[in-house]
Amino acid sequence: MLAVAKFLTHLTQPTVLDNASIHKAHLVKAHQAAWAAAGLTLLFLPRYSPELNRIKILWHFCKHYWLTPAACQTPQTLL
Repeated sequence: MLAVAKFLTHLTQPTVLDNASIHKAHLVKAHQAAWAAAGLTLLFLPRYSPELNRIKILWHFCKHYWLTPAACQTPQTLL
């Protein structure tokens, strides 16, 4: 957790997180007040709003438009 805390001290803009369980874990909640006191703002996306989560949009396009079934037939085609 020390490495995470050190990394977070360099963030100067609000950090946007989805509602994944790891982002809402007890360990995160336990440190959230200290991080806020250090100037870190955590903003959580509304629940069930994948249209606001850019990485989910990117993965959707990768899975449904950019990759073909032939791309996943053998381990060699994945490389």
